[in-house]
Amino acid sequence: MSEQKSGTDWAKLLTALGGIITALAALVTALGGFAGGCSAPPAPEATATPILAPATAIPTAAEFSLVTPLEDDFSNAQSGWETGADADGTWGYKDGVYRIAVNVPDLAIWANRLQPEQWTDVVVEVEGYLAAGPIDNQYGLIVRYRDQGNFYLFSVASDGLYSVQMMRNDQWIDLRPWTASQAVRQGNGVNALRVECQGSVMRFFVNDEFLTEIEDTTFPSGGIGLLAGTFIEGGVVVHFDNLVVRTAG
Repeated sequence: MSEQKSGTDWAKLLTALGGIITALAALVTALGGFAGGCSAPPAPEATATPILAPATAIPTAAEFSLVTPLEDDFSNAQSGWETGADADGTWGYKDGVYRIAVNVPDLAIWANRLQPEQWTDVVVEVEGYLAAGPIDNQYGLIVRYRDQGNFYLFSVASDGLYSVQMMRNDQWIDLRPWTASQAVRQGNGVNALRVECQGSVMRFFVNDEFLTEIEDTTFPSGGIGLLAGTFIEGGVVVHFDNLVVRTAG
């Protein structure tokens, strides 16, 4: 069966809890403190540090990429993506888009191409939007996919956040924790996502706005995928459209 799923992703929730616990700890210290105390859960170990690069240092996709090996508006249900369904959700083509529905809380479902390519220097673009369900969600692009337990993920959430994560040996690692950005359209707004992979450097954009840059050598190449996920509530339905992949000539 072509099902592809992650485990529970608590990164977004733990980020919020960490801020609350830090604030409480500071208040206790100011009041003189007491024996014992509490601390935020340890942050996931990361092998990369986000770098906010100046916009002038970032080449455009047109400058970076010369060849377009893949364009998909998902109007053809035989264009090469996995499809499937079970009690937890569905993933596949529907009415000219690629649709991922996650029925249950705390689950991410992703889909890959049936014959994964091994791209190194690549620009991947796709449009995504929340079609139904709570705005506390995530959806995004997988790049440099090696297997079900090893890849990079660029996500946005319908409440205006974005993140960059790495799945390494079946464990989520935050490379860029959930961060608010006015560039992310909230609610049911369409978000155009773009990831530029060039050597060990990856740059992340939403709606043509640069968000962050990360350097990491864990996965130098791999395939692509699409992901949608839930947190406290299930019932998230995300539509993807207008996928474009460009590679260096």
